[in-house]
Amino acid sequence: SHIWIKNGEINIGPKKVIPLCQAAYEYPHLVNELKRKKTILKSQLGENIQPTKFFLRTEVDSSQMSISKQEEEILNKIPYNPISIHEIYWNKDFFPSPIILDKLINKRLIKAIGLTPTDILHVLNEFSEWSYDAAFLGTETLATYKGKEVITFCLDLKKRFAQNMVTNIAEFVFKDVNKSELEKVLYGGFYGNIFFELPIVFIGGSVKAYEKEVSNLLNASIIIPNNAEVGNAVGAAVAKGRKMVNILIKSIQADSRYSVRPTKWVVFSKGERKEFDTYQKALEYGEILGKTIIYEYMSSINVDNSNIFIKTRNNEISLPNEDVPIESTLSLLGSEDN
Repeated sequence: SHIWIKNGEINIGPKKVIPLCQAAYEYPHLVNELKRKKTILKSQLGENIQPTKFFLRTEVDSSQMSISKQEEEILNKIPYNPISIHEIYWNKDFFPSPIILDKLINKRLIKAIGLTPTDILHVLNEFSEWSYDAAFLGTETLATYKGKEVITFCLDLKKRFAQNMVTNIAEFVFKDVNKSELEKVLYGGFYGNIFFELPIVFIGGSVKAYEKEVSNLLNASIIIPNNAEVGNAVGAAVAKGRKMVNILIKSIQADSRYSVRPTKWVVFSKGERKEFDTYQKALEYGEILGKTIIYEYMSSINVDNSNIFIKTRNNEISLPNEDVPIESTLSLLGSEDN
């Protein structure tokens, strides 16, 4: 998960990036780029506008897909070797659009490199693969923005990573318990805590670093199988042929204190808002939109439409004695049918 800063706060994820330490092992010039410590105004910082973030072009052929002029302009400025956010428009006094960068990433035309939990563990000497220098320099840069010592910064983040893992595991097991209540029990400093009867299996390249924290917080036994470090790679390969899309449909009520009957329905998806005069039309459009997004994604990874299986689920919320929902969430899961 990408570690980035905005408004003085450190964010973790939700997007994935290539760790600095890993990228610098393949592209050694990244270490020198990080040493230059190019600054970005705090007001300009965002998920894609970071002093520790780099971009590089992939081998995906852009001529086989629809891209805008703005996307094409930025894509043509990004080489196949990593480039910093400053260098994309090196001769102009502005940064590229974060939205356009996101679109290029989603279309797999470019990849992002940035600070990750793997880099943090590198600095703490709990992980030793690839480039320590890149991990340290990237961590030092964001620690400076926070006004913290590097090791303190790393320990704080490692604690957050562990707590995120614990909270996610607890939410999965205690499905009907509110997240805030779980967090009170887990981190409230009480004399009692949660006890796990089942063991937890850890898979991933650096999971051993979190074994003690997770075990203590959940009172659980941890199993780390042989070759656990390649588990994520296997999972990523399997997941590549899957795409989940969520479409929200919300009603607009009549402007009257005497009626709460919906008069319109709005379909929300990423970057889009469209109104319809009936729920059925909104639902049909949502299904078409969701399937289109899935087909476009599958096409980008060279999966033929005839080999795609789409499962649809609709979670509707209705008022008492009303047949038409006031809100629904349409979930579509597309997968490669083997």
